[in-house]
Amino acid sequence: MFLTQLTFATHVHVGMPSGNTAIFVMRYLTPCLPVLLAVAANSPYWRGYETGYAGYRSCILAASEKYGLPDYFEDWADFVRFYRAAHRSGIWGQFKDIHWDLRPRPDYGTLELRVMDAASTVGNATALAAFVRCLMIYFIEHVSMDIDECLPSPLPHWLEHINRYRASHLGLDADYVCDKSGHTRPLRALISDLIDLIRPIAKRVGEEQGIERFESLIAHGAGYATQRQVYEETNSMVEVTRQLVVDLSQEVNDVIRPEAAGPASGVNDQPGSTFGVPKGS
Repeated sequence: MFLTQLTFATHVHVGMPSGNTAIFVMRYLTPCLPVLLAVAANSPYWRGYETGYAGYRSCILAASEKYGLPDYFEDWADFVRFYRAAHRSGIWGQFKDIHWDLRPRPDYGTLELRVMDAASTVGNATALAAFVRCLMIYFIEHVSMDIDECLPSPLPHWLEHINRYRASHLGLDADYVCDKSGHTRPLRALISDLIDLIRPIAKRVGEEQGIERFESLIAHGAGYATQRQVYEETNSMVEVTRQLVVDLSQEVNDVIRPEAAGPASGVNDQPGSTFGVPKGS
């Protein structure tokens, strides 16, 4: 299984003040997962072949019984009951075996986002982390409050699966199913609304540069589009790989220097202590 599912991802941890807050944030962040999957999609090729997907990594990992969208839980106690039942039934041996797109990590006191492909450069990785951080801060600050109407609402599982599939298949060009009646809107429009929503938070917590880089990533094409452009120009997977190496090397040489470093992106200013690590029965 390891050899057939050899993939790479960008994981982001954000501290949660409590288990109940983690479950609240997870509930409202789950409908946003297609946005994050699409923007970070960076795996259009598999073993040298065009897959037709912007992010084929999710298709590879779908073979695992423990991978995919998380379920919805009422509160932390509800999650603990679920965890104990799953552990008792032998679904996994330890907590980190839960390979959902989004999962609580009570041992770290964080909520861990796992849906995004590995970024090609450090700059893109920090831009993705900045957006995730600001979005989670928004939800943390709106526990027990009304959520902005621009945010997508939780949907039946089958519709959320469709949104996730569309994002992995079409990337930023996907249409997002907004409600149970089947109304849709361009995913890019939803992303624009989310950026406007979290922009004041980005300014407050020092993530303005990260959000600007995030917007640039969308405007100039996500990783999957860049790889395809190189292939169309050269008809060579070797050149696609070479360009990935060049982009990262140039960034390391030109940007990642002490005198050029700006505020640290993705730094968690809301560290959570560990919250009630569930024990197996």
